[in-house]
Amino acid sequence: MSRWQIQSTQGGNSSSSFVEYGATSTPACTQFRINNGSNVSVRRYGDAAMRDSSTIAFYSGPNFTGVLNAVSVANSSNTNINVGSYVFTGSSNSWLVYTTANYTGTRTCIAPQSRVISNGWGHTYNRQISMTIRSYRRVNNYNCSAR
Repeated sequence: MSRWQIQSTQGGNSSSSFVEYGATSTPACTQFRINNGSNVSVRRYGDAAMRDSSTIAFYSGPNFTGVLNAVSVANSSNTNINVGSYVFTGSSNSWLVYTTANYTGTRTCIAPQSRVISNGWGHTYNRQISMTIRSYRRVNNYNCSAR
C-alpha cells in the first residue's frame, strides 16, 4: 500500500488530500478537481517494495511538513528531534523514543499499526503529534519488547 498526498495551491490558498493506493476501500483511480491555474504537488510515502525499511521519517510539522529527520541509525542516546508527524514502513521494527537523553524520561513506543502487522507490510504514520525526542532505540520486533 502506498500513501499519497496531493496538494494544490492557487492564489495563496492551499488544499491537501491523502489517498491510500492499495487499500481495499480505495479504487486504483481517484479523481480530484483541480482548478485552472493551480500548482499541484504529489508526494508518496512507502510501498510494498520498502516493506521492512529500518528508517523512520520524523517531520517537524503536522501532515508531513517542515524539517525532515530520516532516522536509520539503530539508536541514539543524545539527539534533539522536534516531531509534528512521522511515517515508517514495515511490520518488523518498532521504535522506543524518550523525552530525555540516555534513554531516560518518559518512554513512548511507536509500533506498526495492526493492519500493517496483519498484512506483513504497509506504513504506519501519525499526521499530528507534538513531541521532542532526546534519545531513541529501534527494536527489531513489532511491539517494542526488549531485544
